[in-house]
Amino acid sequence: MTHQDTYSATFCPSYEENPDGFVVSHLPNGLVEVRFLENDLTKVTRYRKSGSVDDEILYKGLVTMQSGSSGNEITYRPLTDLAAFFPLEVGDEHEYKMEVTFSGKVQRVETTAIKVHSRQRTKVGQCKYEVLSVGVTFDPPGSTSLYFNYCPDLRHTVNVIAGGRALNKGAMLPLDNLPALLATLQSQRVAPAA
Repeated sequence: MTHQDTYSATFCPSYEENPDGFVVSHLPNGLVEVRFLENDLTKVTRYRKSGSVDDEILYKGLVTMQSGSSGNEITYRPLTDLAAFFPLEVGDEHEYKMEVTFSGKVQRVETTAIKVHSRQRTKVGQCKYEVLSVGVTFDPPGSTSLYFNYCPDLRHTVNVIAGGRALNKGAMLPLDNLPALLATLQSQRVAPAA
């Protein structure tokens, strides 16, 4: 896999300019393909250097609806109207419930709370993007809390911060490298997973 250092300022990896999505190639573990689907869904496919592939379907690129790899699939059915939360604004606080199903059997109901803390803008070539800092807390209380730096224009989480440090896994990108990472998109498209 060749990393590219060239960039065309006329290309903006956004839904309007590139309706199929985009590929991010400068990741430690491989590359990620982001594809926009119908009904505000986004499919994120991670192609790892180890050869493994996993998929995630997200609502607006933020809320996981389905995930899986190697035949194992977890489905999340929203019990709350997620559409009512968007577009996200600074100061918003929302809570939603998801029914979690594994291999066709309902396992549990999860409650997640989100709060939008701040907004900043980042630039990729001539293209400007808004990034929101979204705090996420999972039920039960006292369990995992994360901060997502989320780009609504790209329907993509650019990184996740836990315990004060970024977790750069899969489709999560270090925010300070977002312009460089998105500007050096892989020129050879990866065939999407079936």
